[in-house]
Amino acid sequence: MFQKPATRLLFLLFLRGQFKLANRGQFAPAKGGQFQPARGVFLNRPRGVSLHWFVQITLEQGCLNEMVWGELSDALIAEFDETLHKLFYLGSWMYNLADNIAYHRMLAGAYYIKFEDGDLVIHWKNNYGSLLNHLMKYFSKGYETDVVDAGGTTELRAELEKCYGINYDVIFGLVFEIKRHHSQRVCQTIEPGLLGQNIKANFKNLNDHDVDALYSGLTISRENCLSLTETILKPYSTQRFLFRPYLVYRITNQLRLLTSSEKFAESMYVLATNAIQWNTLTPEWESNKSLRAYKTKKGNEHDKHLEDKMQSVLLAHKVPFARNVKSFITQTSHNLNIDNSECGEIDFIIIDTARQKVVVADSKYNKSRYEAIGYRQDYSNFVTKNVPQLDRKVKWISLNLPIVNIHFKKLYPNLNIDLTEFDVMGLFLINTPTFYMFCSDYLTIASNYFEEYILGNEIYPAINIETAPGVFKNYPYPYFKNH
Repeated sequence: MFQKPATRLLFLLFLRGQFKLANRGQFAPAKGGQFQPARGVFLNRPRGVSLHWFVQITLEQGCLNEMVWGELSDALIAEFDETLHKLFYLGSWMYNLADNIAYHRMLAGAYYIKFEDGDLVIHWKNNYGSLLNHLMKYFSKGYETDVVDAGGTTELRAELEKCYGINYDVIFGLVFEIKRHHSQRVCQTIEPGLLGQNIKANFKNLNDHDVDALYSGLTISRENCLSLTETILKPYSTQRFLFRPYLVYRITNQLRLLTSSEKFAESMYVLATNAIQWNTLTPEWESNKSLRAYKTKKGNEHDKHLEDKMQSVLLAHKVPFARNVKSFITQTSHNLNIDNSECGEIDFIIIDTARQKVVVADSKYNKSRYEAIGYRQDYSNFVTKNVPQLDRKVKWISLNLPIVNIHFKKLYPNLNIDLTEFDVMGLFLINTPTFYMFCSDYLTIASNYFEEYILGNEIYPAINIETAPGVFKNYPYPYFKNH
């Protein structure tokens, strides 16, 4: 059983967790129904375990333990310091081992493992560690320029009001009003039951189920907190603190809710931009039929955001292309349908005159991921689903270039080229970086590099790694294949 130090430790970690989140203020409910800019949170976890994710997992696991109130003292500070070092050490090992396993499965033997003087040693094979360090620039630049549905945050706010018949500021601002009533401390807790009581008194149209669903869908408690293993293996589960800003602890046999406006803003932003667009909601919100329909709508349209950005680049540089191709114009009055099992709809067919290529491009709007466990999910999706789909499309176009040639002569009468003399290549366009882009037989580029590609620049030049003093090994793209 956790004693006084555990309670104070969690609250100190919560204070450490008051991160910066710029431009997410539309989700922070404010007093009097007005919005105030939220100070926010840092969303990206760099390679390896970070303090941010360590704090989150510790706060989550606290929901499973019994605690008591206590006072902070010099002795407890020293104890906290030692405990934090131990927890961070264990957390680092857990995250790093999970990453090691994920890379090992993607690359079919990326590491060697042995014991040296009683210590476990895990090390990259084939200089892959050095190679990955060279490639980190693609991640850092890509994360800064992710294609996201900027309007999705405002839409979610409006949909919650419409689907539940509520005032967003009143419903979600209530917890902060109650906190302010007691004190101005960031770590001020409240009794969870007060939320439902006050809402039912002010919104007669809400039934008990809706009230419970609204708040429980944003809450982590003993009833729904994931196990320690699950938190490591499921970083994007909607049962995580990333998506749920309310923590309910049992302290001295009483339930107490801990949150902040900054954490609330982060969670609502992530729900809007990294959950709903992939047909994902917290299970409690799934019970609302209207909100479920909105989730489905967003899931069906998210590819459009990426495709719109790609189209703007093509138009700006006057590159011939066709988008969302389901059929080809022919010399007869009937089009040739390809939206079938033999080929399938093609997101873009791009005529790359400089490289003499007909580019068959599929756009993939993926979740933003920041660790190898997430990358492996993307990797599996590409290998088992996306690549076979693109294989069929590239094969069909390769066998039917005369048809493609007629189609583009109809679309671009002044295009004086013969596409039957061009080569055909496949291309994946993605909205956010992922590890698979370094392993693909098809060129795979994040949206922020698409314009460079259109301008004729080489996106992935060969990399020379010094394997011994004065000895270099060349790694061409795809970097993690055939070495």
